[in-house]
Amino acid sequence: MTAINFNSIYTTYYRRAFLFTLSYVHNDLVAEDIVSEAIIYLWELSKKQEIPSIEAVLITYIRSKSLNYLKHLQVCLLYTSDAADD
Repeated sequence: MTAINFNSIYTTYYRRAFLFTLSYVHNDLVAEDIVSEAIIYLWELSKKQEIPSIEAVLITYIRSKSLNYLKHLQVCLLYTSDAADD
């Protein structure tokens, strides 16, 4: 089992992953953070096990993290508006 080269993952997938993430979160900085975290996760995972479909794992991870961010944002907005009403 050979780990995937970090630079090859980054150069191959970063741009598409960033645009995909941005379509969910609509915030450049958040999208950059999620994609960077996802690429590091993928690289570390590749050191432990063979990854049959890199793109599938990457997209699944990104979608999950993006949806978690949006849920967190919704909760923050709810509590912020409740606090403002008090």
